[in-house]
Amino acid sequence: MASSATTLATLNEPIFDLTFDNAGHLWATTGGGPIVELDPNSGRIVASYGLGIQTGMALDPITGMIYVSTGSGVEIFNPTNGSFTPFSSTRVDGLAVDPEGNLWGASWPNYGEILEFTSHGQAQIATTVPNAVGLTFGQPGTLLAGLMLVNGSDGKVTAIDLASMQQTVNRRRWNARGFHPYGAGRADLSHAIQSGGRALPGDSAARGGDHADRQFQRAAGDQHRVGDV
Repeated sequence: MASSATTLATLNEPIFDLTFDNAGHLWATTGGGPIVELDPNSGRIVASYGLGIQTGMALDPITGMIYVSTGSGVEIFNPTNGSFTPFSSTRVDGLAVDPEGNLWGASWPNYGEILEFTSHGQAQIATTVPNAVGLTFGQPGTLLAGLMLVNGSDGKVTAIDLASMQQTVNRRRWNARGFHPYGAGRADLSHAIQSGGRALPGDSAARGGDHADRQFQRAAGDQHRVGDV
């Protein structure tokens, strides 16, 4: 289903990934620059912290800290005081926290490995997905519960059953670097579009999520089949 988006703001920094913290503040990665706080109403940058923050970020909803990918690995950003703490020397592109609180990432610069981190920052290869750059998890009680969704730089999206690690590949192509859970188990494909510095409003994200719901109904209902959606 075709959809359109209205530009909310044009920024001096490119925007790769977005997340809200527990206090409702909106944060974004910039692909090598700082992590920036955005005004969710205007899209304007209101604060910047650090340098060398790459593309991936993920909120730990329990601690309120934000994991960010950097050129030297993964760091923990404290949105309350703006400090950074080293977490892992393993470099990644996309990051996501699963419903159990575990951190996962898509390997970078050698793409294709889906990594699960221990609480001490050690990375273990859980599976491989060609060209993987971003990932997210279906939330409990939703259509996508028990699934990891991985998007590739080639536009393909792969649903992985966490119980069996079997994969279902959706060969329909989307122009998105990463995505996050949206609404009732939807994947918000607009949430992390690299928009050349443009922040997009939430209504376009809702339409992308509707599309993802339809595309992955078969993956959620038949998680042990590998093939096209």
